[in-house]
Amino acid sequence: MGRVEKTVFISYRRTDESWGLAILQDLTYHGYDVFIDYEGIASGKFEAVILENIRARAHFLVLLTPTALERCSDPEDWMRREIEAALESQRNIVPLMFEGFDFGTPAIGKQLTGKLAALRNYNGLEIPKARYFSSEMERLRNKFLNVQVKAVLHPASDSAQQVAEEQKGMAWAQFPEFARFLGDLRSARTVPHSKRMVRAQELVATYSILPMEPRIALALLLLLRDSVNISEDWKVVIDFIGKLPDELKSLAEAREQLAFARSHTGKHLEAIAELDALIQEFGPTPERFGIMGGRFKRLYKLATTPQEQVVYLNKTIEIYERGMDLDLNQYYCSSNLPRLYRARNRMGDQDRAQAVLNIVTAECDRAIRRGTSDEWLRPTLLAVAFDAGDADKAEKLCDEVVADGPALWQIDSVVHDLEGSVMQMKNTHQRRRFLLIINKLKFISRF
Repeated sequence: MGRVEKTVFISYRRTDESWGLAILQDLTYHGYDVFIDYEGIASGKFEAVILENIRARAHFLVLLTPTALERCSDPEDWMRREIEAALESQRNIVPLMFEGFDFGTPAIGKQLTGKLAALRNYNGLEIPKARYFSSEMERLRNKFLNVQVKAVLHPASDSAQQVAEEQKGMAWAQFPEFARFLGDLRSARTVPHSKRMVRAQELVATYSILPMEPRIALALLLLLRDSVNISEDWKVVIDFIGKLPDELKSLAEAREQLAFARSHTGKHLEAIAELDALIQEFGPTPERFGIMGGRFKRLYKLATTPQEQVVYLNKTIEIYERGMDLDLNQYYCSSNLPRLYRARNRMGDQDRAQAVLNIVTAECDRAIRRGTSDEWLRPTLLAVAFDAGDADKAEKLCDEVVADGPALWQIDSVVHDLEGSVMQMKNTHQRRRFLLIINKLKFISRF
């Protein structure tokens, strides 16, 4: 007979320490006994303490960021050994897949050799954005950890238990300041758009104290990005990244946002080159292809000759198709394709547009059923409603999008796509009704 256990082991890289601490805090607050190696364990005790604490706990969480598995091809790598120990002892293994991680990328696939290859078979939890952390932790507790386990738990020795308590105590000492940071971050996102950049810069001045944790740096970066109110604000984002220490500036997430910000200053080709370099270095992801596709889409809109339009339209379609092929559940790339196919209007493009529209609708419906927290879910459904000509649904979704309080750059991106969809409508009355929805979105989103 199985039983529900509340004992957890967290496996992570030091570079992802802040995520590990946040998970420790959440689970401990909800009654879980959590082991985390925070400060490092003396070499003479390390192996015994780690392995004993894996076997003493029912659940094994492995934190997977884009670079987490980079050294796992080494049989002696400790993260690899922790995962193998969890596999051998039949723990309830839950991969926590953070933004940018994809089992399908070649760079990650190369690390999953031997016993580690089984890791991709486990049902994991996607944590797409820092702002959705709380809701995803709720899913982790209620779905992934609220299961009956049959594996035999082996009590850790007194010395291993003592080390576990010492590590937990050192980790908890880090929380008061970080909790204040999270509170300030949430508060800043409620400030009206016109004043949010000022508040964001105040938080940057307060929390840009070296050495800066990666998660704090990235959270501040995303806050600055989402606080952009005028075009000049993108230079603030670029300047923030430029002043980061090299080890933070070189993070894939920071480089993605740098490319994105540069594109908004008109440097589309420079942004594309940086994204291509990221793909070559770290492998492709749907998000990287999504950002790159968006840059080519801007070049297509800015093209001044028919030849340029054809070249950039085809390239945009190619990049979005590559992103869609990586993961059908990541619907951003695929959601752009229907109106692009219709704009190209080659033989078979109308059928392709409808087929992809059906795929996107199914992807979004699945995301709703799973309770996925994704800031692009409603905007994507809004674009689907436009592409399908469903004005009633579009009006309802417009209100929901506005209620979510998206950043202005997101609104601008959505509006560009919706206007493209309206241009393809032949019925004048229909076009007029959809244009009213766009105008409402533009007007309300400014407040």
